[in-house]
Amino acid sequence: MSQRVEKEFQFFCAMHFKGNFHLNTYDMTLSMLLEAEANEEQHTALDRISYFIFNCINNKLFINGEEKEALEKYINAGLDPIVLNAEPYDQIVAMTLLQKMNAITEGRIIITDTLLNSMCGDGVRFHIVSEMCDEYFAKDHSKWWNCSSTNTQDSKEIEDEEKIVKLFQKCEWDKIDLGYPKSSSGKNN
Repeated sequence: MSQRVEKEFQFFCAMHFKGNFHLNTYDMTLSMLLEAEANEEQHTALDRISYFIFNCINNKLFINGEEKEALEKYINAGLDPIVLNAEPYDQIVAMTLLQKMNAITEGRIIITDTLLNSMCGDGVRFHIVSEMCDEYFAKDHSKWWNCSSTNTQDSKEIEDEEKIVKLFQKCEWDKIDLGYPKSSSGKNN
C-alpha cells in the first residue's frame, strides 16, 4: 500500500543565466509516494534525497551545457558547475531535480510532483509532475539526472581498455551508509 508524504527543502545555488552570475535561494516541496514495504528502505530513500540536496546541489552552480566558454571559466575558477540541458530557469531546475531524485530513490519512493520557487523567480512557483519529466528527458543513462548515483556530471563513454570487471566493489551509497539492504525486495535492485 502506497502512502503519500510531502517534504520541504531549501537550498542555495548560484546560476549562470543569460551571461551573468546570480546567487539564488530555492524552496522546494516534494510530494511522494512511499513504495517500499520496509520502513528502513523508506527512511534510506528519504535520507538519499536529503543527502543529494544538501551535499551535492547546495552551494553549487547551475549552468546551461551549451555555455562552453563560461563553463570552462567556472571550472578553472574551482567551482563545481552542475550542467543542465537548458538555461537554468526554475522549471528546468525543478524537472531536472525531480528526475534525479526519482533515480536515486530506485523505486522505494516515487516523487510524483514538486513545487519549486526561487528568489530570482519573482514569486512564481512551478508545479512540475513526473510525467512532464518523462516527456522532457530521454532515458539516456549517461545523463546525470537519470543515474542513481550522487553524480551531477554526465558519465563518459567507457573505452575498451577501461572495461575491467571489478567484483564486490561497494557502491557509493554504501560508502556513506545509504545503501539498500542486499536482500531487499524493493524495486529496481
